[in-house]
Order: sequence, then structure tokens, then C-alpha cells
Amino acid sequence: MTANNEGETIKSTDSISYNIKVTNNGTDSINYLDLRQNLSQYIDVKKVSVNGNEMEFDRVKATNNENSEESDEYSIEIIYKDPIDVGESAEFLVETQTEDNYISEKDIQLTSIAQAKVRSLVVTSEEVNHVMLANSETDSDSSDDTGDNDSNNNSSTD
Repeated sequence: MTANNEGETIKSTDSISYNIKVTNNGTDSINYLDLRQNLSQYIDVKKVSVNGNEMEFDRVKATNNENSEESDEYSIEIIYKDPIDVGESAEFLVETQTEDNYISEKDIQLTSIAQAKVRSLVVTSEEVNHVMLANSETDSDSSDDTGDNDSNNNSSTD
């Protein structure tokens, strides 16, 4: 997974486009892909497309796995049923915008995690981080952001 402004600090109302490429490196076609992306409460999803075609998605409130309490994050879930043949890829684009009524005296870390599942098995998980700058009247520090990638098993995402 990559983001168009990965490695940059962002501010309120900035757009972030997440590019998620799922490649079938296995030995059989993938006929059902469950793609879930966890997002910060400060990010609003505007549009999701796959291979250039807009598609529907479900927005689900995230929970803390340890005690099942709701968190400040949410997830979008994309179910993709078109076959991905061996050696082929599906490219997902998640277009978002940071919240416009965000007010804070300190910078906030925004983390997005994308996870691909095939046959109920998580085959890859990747993370992109941004720092949203403080926008209070008294403080406007800037911070560096980072991006980490980790993929394994039957599929890969870029």
C-alpha cells in the first residue's frame, strides 16, 4: 500500500489517496477477496475504485480487540468477487480527505492499515502513517511521518 503524499506532513482538508495493489502470487485463481482498511477518525472516505471502476464499500466502527470497546478508528470493507488469476493484480484506490473541523494544539499520528483476506486467511497486511499538523491558533509545529510495509504469503500489496 502506498499513499500519494506518503512521507509528507498533512493538514486539515488535505486529500490522501491510498493505492493498494493485490497480486496473486499463488497457484490458484483468487475468486473472493476481502479487503479491509482501518482508518483514523480524522479521515473521511470519498470514493473507492478497483481497476478504475468505482465500487461500493461498507464503513464499520472499529473495536479494541482486547475488551471489545469501540475505538476512535473505523474500517472500510471491500468485497471483490472478480477472479484474480495467477500472476495478475487488482488495483484498489481509496480516495480520502482529512477532517475539515479538526482543531488540536498538537500534531496527530494517522495510521492506515490495509489487510487482504483470501478464504478467511489474512495473506498480507501493510501500514501507512501520516502526521496531521496541529492547527490551533497558538501552535503549528511540523513533524515527519513514516511508512512501513510488510507483506508475505500468497498475495502481495503495494
